[in-house]
Amino acid sequence: MVVVDADGREVFRNAAAERYREARHADAVVAGAISELLDDARTGRASERELQLFGPPRAVLVLQATPLGHGGFAGRGVVVYDVSEIHRVESVRRDSSRT
Repeated sequence: MVVVDADGREVFRNAAAERYREARHADAVVAGAISELLDDARTGRASERELQLFGPPRAVLVLQATPLGHGGFAGRGVVVYDVSEIHRVESVRRDSSRT
């Protein structure tokens, strides 16, 4: 999770999101998507993006951005969900139902 204030200054980043601070390779793609979604949330609307990273290791991430605050604009946040295992299980289930 990454949270920025109304001026775009980072005010919180949890340990899981720390890996995207000075990212390289696939993590750099995620870091760029985080920045873009935070910029988009500046308009006051929530958004979501799925990223498929071909690794290694292969990963599927869902990023959700939202404006923060009640009434007045207080900032923006992005949450990154690793849904790789869910996608893997769905793929196995689809493949097994074909046989």
